[in-house]
Amino acid sequence: MSKIRPSYPIAMAGVVLGMGGLSALTLWSLVGGPMWGLDVVVAAVSLVAALAQLWWPASGALAATLLATISPVATAAATMGALQVAQRRRFPVAAAVAAGGIAAHVVQGLWRPNSGISQQWWLIICSVG
Repeated sequence: MSKIRPSYPIAMAGVVLGMGGLSALTLWSLVGGPMWGLDVVVAAVSLVAALAQLWWPASGALAATLLATISPVATAAATMGALQVAQRRRFPVAAAVAAGGIAAHVVQGLWRPNSGISQQWWLIICSVG
């Protein structure tokens, strides 16, 4: 359990640039889709969840994970949250957050299937990633 934390202004800038960029790329890939408006809202809220992970890693990660069930734009924030929890919390908490992430992405794959990959491969990728 590491207590080392980066300077908050630097960390906040990194989160905004990193997660904002990844969310923007994901949004760009979804432009014209039937749920694009929802994706924009989820992208904004997932950025807030990613920032919350600096202070409350498990809560921020779970919030981003819940958003990932709704839209793929929250996947980057949910993944970053799982990594934050793995670094800063004990194993049982990290394992629970990781299991929640897998379950969330399975739900996402069922609700908004990816036409380029089968459900079985989606499950394997979510579990390994």
